[in-house]
Amino acid sequence: MPLDPKILLQWSFPLMRCTYTEDDAIRYALSVGVGADPTDERQLAFVTQEGGGVLPALATILAPPGPWTRDNRTGITRSKLVHGEQTLKLFKPLPSAGNVVSQTRVEAVVDRGKDRGAVIYVARDIRVEGTGELLAKLRSASVCRADGGFNGSMQAPYRLPETPVGPFDESVHLQTQPNFALWYQLNGDRNPLHTSPRYAKNAGFERPILHGLCTFGIASQLLLGVLGEYRQSAFQEIGGRFSAPAYPGDTLEVRIWREDREAFFQVWAVERNVKVLDNGFVLFATD
Repeated sequence: MPLDPKILLQWSFPLMRCTYTEDDAIRYALSVGVGADPTDERQLAFVTQEGGGVLPALATILAPPGPWTRDNRTGITRSKLVHGEQTLKLFKPLPSAGNVVSQTRVEAVVDRGKDRGAVIYVARDIRVEGTGELLAKLRSASVCRADGGFNGSMQAPYRLPETPVGPFDESVHLQTQPNFALWYQLNGDRNPLHTSPRYAKNAGFERPILHGLCTFGIASQLLLGVLGEYRQSAFQEIGGRFSAPAYPGDTLEVRIWREDREAFFQVWAVERNVKVLDNGFVLFATD
């Protein structure tokens, strides 16, 4: 059945629960490259139990809504669905371990035309189970490349900022390892696109690609180091648009433009000279 925006906007998501431990937080940090310099005490705070630090981007993997886009009632052509954008807003630092719940909702379904597809905007609130205290709000945009042309009139609920014109102020990079996607799958995303060479080739890629949220997590932790001295509470909000897939083994360079209480960034795969994340922004928390 074709994509019906009314069905998506009324989609009922169950309340999701998640328990995470200190080991889960450490595993996540390692999977996005923290600890690459094992002599950096600031990084060790996130990858040892003595440190007790939790990366802000851990929120991206907590209590996800499940594979709802695989439901035929959505009308989504699953093979043509790609993760387009991701933002994360933090309301307080994540605890080192805990029980959380999440509630997901579709914010908008934007028709870009028959030949350009549609974009589904989804929001997810993460709260402390029991108290209901809001920890984080995630927003994402998924591009349905084969499902446009339904004469929709909705507008996007938010817009990412444009990257400043001119040379960037500084950069930081991380050499990812060929097995990065294999490590990242331990966070719960077992999509074979990231682990199976045969599946990836059938999907049109030369080999398995890095998870988009892994690229996002790598950028987030590198920015936290450069802009926030790895202080867990340094960021209030971060986001960006995925512009091309990254591959395990790529050297990822984060190019940064600073402006007062915020910064803008892009992520480039150095060896291939490909921009893999664009329109990135970071809003600093006020002390």
